[in-house]
Amino acid sequence: MKMQNYSKRLNRLLNEQFIMVYTMGKVGSTSVEDCLKNAYHTHTLYGCPPSPQFHIQKYGKLWFLLRRYTIYPLKRAMIRTRRRVKIITFYRDPKDRNPSMFMQDLPFFLSSYICDYGISTREENPELLLSAYKQTFPHDYPAMWVHKELARFTGIAPKDLMLGNGNYHIIHQGRYSVFIGRTEALFECLPHLAEFLDMPQLTELAHSNRSTAKWYAPIYKNFIYALRADPNIEYAEEFRIVNGYADVP
Repeated sequence: MKMQNYSKRLNRLLNEQFIMVYTMGKVGSTSVEDCLKNAYHTHTLYGCPPSPQFHIQKYGKLWFLLRRYTIYPLKRAMIRTRRRVKIITFYRDPKDRNPSMFMQDLPFFLSSYICDYGISTREENPELLLSAYKQTFPHDYPAMWVHKELARFTGIAPKDLMLGNGNYHIIHQGRYSVFIGRTEALFECLPHLAEFLDMPQLTELAHSNRSTAKWYAPIYKNFIYALRADPNIEYAEEFRIVNGYADVP
């Protein structure tokens, strides 16, 4: 099964009709990918995954480093052989995106927290999830991703990759054409995305990778309630401000 998945992704990467869905994760991008036959979906081209704990526990530290210094440079080189590259990405308010990412890879964040901080699972601790989220989650990842991934790969200045108060933004620079949409306005962005892709038949999106349909949905509800009651949670404020999610102080 793994080899089939690798082969499928490689074929998409080599396809002449290649469309790159390049996102920070948990922004609704799977719903877009599932509607595009030739989409190549990735969260990182430089070894900055949204959940390092997941990658390290899945692949091991050595393989994690090998991917960063061998596989990712190869992918970048393959993409850059093309004369034109269309990239789709979406931004989502970190207040919603970060908890969703944490819950998707909860076993990995939780095990990392328990091991790194010497937590005893025998103790009664109803605040365990909240503490793990505060201590182990990369809260500034959305801003970091724009700088270390999208801006770095395309050569576009980070300030030019911001949405401001708009729902979508299109940038053409060199070989790259980048469509940036707001997840909260996903369906409003759809006609503009269809025009960007020259795909008038793209009139609806799939409903994929939804937190409400996953095993952790009941836990997620209680977790969100606890988050909203805690005034000390980090939410990548710089990213929120420049993308219209928070007022400038």
